[in-house]
Amino acid sequence: MKFEEILLSEPELIQMIYEGYSLRHCPWSIKNTYWYKILKPKMVKLVGFSADDQALATCEAYDTIYQFFIKLMDM
Repeated sequence: MKFEEILLSEPELIQMIYEGYSLRHCPWSIKNTYWYKILKPKMVKLVGFSADDQALATCEAYDTIYQFFIKLMDM
């Protein structure tokens, strides 16, 4: 499943992308804390094995979104 298809299937990820992007100028420690306490817990409910949508309950979907967030937040 491509990145765009994942976002179309789970639009809540788009809001999470905006959240991550808003932290781009914050110190690494703040981005890291926000990622592990806020964004990643939300993400694992939407993609990967815990996802309700079976099309998103794959390693591929999880890896695609995870890698995107790591690059977005420059961690």
